[in-house]
Amino acid sequence: MPPAPPDSAGLGQVVKRKDGTLVVPRFGGGTAGDVVYAKPDGTNGVVPNLDPLRRRIGLAVSEDGTLYDTFFVAMNGIKLGSVAKLDLAGTEAEVITGLKKPIGVLAVGGDFIVTEQETGNVYRAPITNPDELAVLAQLTGPDLLTTGPNGTFFTGGKDGSVRQIIASDALRLPRCVISPVSA
Repeated sequence: MPPAPPDSAGLGQVVKRKDGTLVVPRFGGGTAGDVVYAKPDGTNGVVPNLDPLRRRIGLAVSEDGTLYDTFFVAMNGIKLGSVAKLDLAGTEAEVITGLKKPIGVLAVGGDFIVTEQETGNVYRAPITNPDELAVLAQLTGPDLLTTGPNGTFFTGGKDGSVRQIIASDALRLPRCVISPVSA
């Protein structure tokens, strides 16, 4: 990976594109947020033109190969965040706005699943109409996401917990069962 700027804490979620390119956001601590990539041929780079004030963590790749990231900015203790469509050429266009501290994002079966740590909400929204944001579940401090078996999802928590979001149709039900996962 390209060298990180000084004092730019943390990597976010890594995704692998269909061509084998690995992409990962770098949190940046509010001064050096960016996204980097490594191609299968060994070349790598930093996505140009991105706002370094954005603290990026979550990253997803949809079935059609589109990248989406989560980010937030913090000003005077207030957090404002979004989910954005990301292009490795250097564009980042917001698709879900008005969030506080979005962390995890998945693009699954035509829907976004987004965790928001500040409110404790896990949201679902159709990719084709992301304004139709609906609360799928609510829990304390949800973090990054990954898919699980049978339409379920796993999310971590700031306290080190891992939880599974279970529903007969996790993408469509407004309420889900949250189950702690034991080691």
